[in-house]
Amino acid sequence: MTSSIPLKGRRTRPGVDVQRQRVATVAAQLFTAAGTASVSIGRICTAAGISRPTFYRCFADKDALVAHLYAETVAGPVQLNLADVLSTSGQGERIDTALDTLLERIFEHPDQARFALTEASDPRTPAYRHAHQQFAAAAARIEAALRGRGHPPPPRAALVALMVACQWLTLDALSSSSPSARPDARRAMSAMVHSLFRR
Repeated sequence: MTSSIPLKGRRTRPGVDVQRQRVATVAAQLFTAAGTASVSIGRICTAAGISRPTFYRCFADKDALVAHLYAETVAGPVQLNLADVLSTSGQGERIDTALDTLLERIFEHPDQARFALTEASDPRTPAYRHAHQQFAAAAARIEAALRGRGHPPPPRAALVALMVACQWLTLDALSSSSPSARPDARRAMSAMVHSLFRR
């Protein structure tokens, strides 16, 4: 029978999820300061205090890390909340509650979200491609939800434009030092959503 008592002096290595979060946090700070092109995997490993094999246990490459940062800080909340917001077809209180939840989730990790949203605005980056894939998926969900309730959906371009505008407002709020920036962004998003879905 094997003993489950840890050997003295032996440290337990953190799990992949813990290591992945550590790498993501450190990488977001480095990327924000210097840009993704200037930050090597070796530099990330040094700053995070991990080895290269540990990095590759967490991420296939730097592009996968960038996609993870976008998915965790922006796309996850968008898929969970924004598509639900937009598929409510003008149900006022539900839209505003879902927008609040969406922004709270994104603002939980401001450094990572600021980096991810900045990257997602640049057509040369993996995050930009990832963002537009997420927008297309969210638009398809919205269209299906509206058709299921007998409502014709807005044009696909209008849905995507709304999501791009919401992304820009969120980045602007994250980049501002004004205490009114986040409430202002939320009000602007609410006005745009209500306007698009007013019937």
